[in-house]
Amino acid sequence: MVQPQLIGGGTPKALTGVQKCKQLARVIKSRWSPKWPTEFTTELPRKDIADDLVDCYLRTTESVYRVLHIPSFRRDYESLWISDGKKDTGFLALLKLVLAIGAVTYDDKFSMRMFARKWIYEVQTWLSEPEFKSRLDIQFMQTRILLLLARDLVKVGGDSTWVSTGEVIRTAVSLGLHRDPKRLPAKPKLICEMRRRLWNTVLEIDTQSSLHNGSMHSIYMEESDTEMPGNFNDEQLLHEGAIPSPETEFTQMSFILILRKSLELRRGIVRFLNSINSRGAYDETLQLDAQLRKMYKDLYKNMHGYTLGASPSTFSLNFVDLLLQRYILALHAPYFGPSLSEIRYSFSRKMVIEVGLKIWCTIYPTSAKRSSVTTGTDLASSSQDFWRWVTSGSGFFRYGFAQVIALIAIELRAQIREQECLGPAPLRSDLMNVLGQGLDWCVRCIERGETNVRGYMLQSVAKAQIEGLQQGLPKEEVARSMILSAEGCADHALALLQDLFAQTTQCDENTNIPEQFAAMNPTSAPGIEWDFEMPDEMFNFDMDDPTRLAVDETMVNSMFGRFFHDVSFLG
Repeated sequence: MVQPQLIGGGTPKALTGVQKCKQLARVIKSRWSPKWPTEFTTELPRKDIADDLVDCYLRTTESVYRVLHIPSFRRDYESLWISDGKKDTGFLALLKLVLAIGAVTYDDKFSMRMFARKWIYEVQTWLSEPEFKSRLDIQFMQTRILLLLARDLVKVGGDSTWVSTGEVIRTAVSLGLHRDPKRLPAKPKLICEMRRRLWNTVLEIDTQSSLHNGSMHSIYMEESDTEMPGNFNDEQLLHEGAIPSPETEFTQMSFILILRKSLELRRGIVRFLNSINSRGAYDETLQLDAQLRKMYKDLYKNMHGYTLGASPSTFSLNFVDLLLQRYILALHAPYFGPSLSEIRYSFSRKMVIEVGLKIWCTIYPTSAKRSSVTTGTDLASSSQDFWRWVTSGSGFFRYGFAQVIALIAIELRAQIREQECLGPAPLRSDLMNVLGQGLDWCVRCIERGETNVRGYMLQSVAKAQIEGLQQGLPKEEVARSMILSAEGCADHALALLQDLFAQTTQCDENTNIPEQFAAMNPTSAPGIEWDFEMPDEMFNFDMDDPTRLAVDETMVNSMFGRFFHDVSFLG
């Protein structure tokens, strides 16, 4: 992107800054991760803190991934604090994962990240014990699913969610969850519905992780005869004679059933994109797109058409919207690069930008409505839980926003190239907003624990290039502007990581833990060794030269290399 001669002799300042950031990031991650294996303990945070963490989990993740029967969970949870006897290790393991997931949306800074990682490590150690058969029950299945979700959200273990999902599916099959309860010995309604719910959740996670990993799903729906869960509120399942509520009544299962209607089509899209036997024909892409968008409209009407029961939460609405848009984006993204030079793919180009803006507006709702740049600080009253979930959390949903920013940067540069005018090139203000907001979002992510600064630098340099080209500056001046932007970004990122390092150091010394955390009793006493380092894959575009920050058409295929095994058919 820049002329080498403009950089000057020696090592470029920006690259030196990036190397310092990487070195500091390794230290920060090593402090976050306890020694393996981590002994499983009965220690929990103070009850008022635990209550808040449980509430965070129940109103966010549990509302869109049904894993628990909430009344039963709350009963066991309250009993845990009353009883002085021996604690149920199985329930403690499940609870610690609930607390870890709840910590993601507990506050704006993800201040309990170290505790969340410790709880995940403890449960992972406990599950690694050779006691598989004796634990094989519904609670064990719930714990395995929660561990998947916790590792993905808290970013423990890199991008291994897809691999672990295969193991969870086989555990579910061992429990017979792939067979409908009507074909098994008679069980209470609560058990029957929980089996259906857990199988549905496993299929959903399998589909999402397969799309994210660029791999095939682990089981075909034809290999299961388990029916859809019923439209029940959890309290109804305590009564054996309960009947499902009508579709027009909003229940704790409404969003799950909405997503289930699109599940078979979404799994078909995953097969089309990732199977080595897929022909990848563009006509088939358009057919799948039409089917998915039609289904999206129908589901949208359902989401806003409830006449009975409670109202859907903003978190759940944003979740469903973002999830479905990700599949539309996945269909068209492989054709985005070719669309910049081949008119036959122009529809895919239009869809990538249109869907990208919709995805972006789930966290920056005003992006397409005003010319000024909205920051994350302005979103507290809009959807605080969802904002925290995709900014502090990691995994499938957060990566979608990084995709959108990069694709829009490529689109803006392409628009400048296509225009021939003497003055500054006019560009869409809503797309320019995304570039500015994208930098704000990257800063927020780093403040909350993201240690990879490459995405931040990529966006900063791309924005500088686009603004220079828009103003019609000479090539050398554009390159200088990009270099200055890279240097400033590296310095800013290093300062952010230094603040993050100071926070982890102070937490390690128990000098900067908020007062309400002081009563926590973790095993992270002075004797703990913080030497286990986890990889970070955010913004890893698998480029041949990690110092290349090229925002070009060639970047599209490398960006989406993690999603698709073979894109040779794209030409």
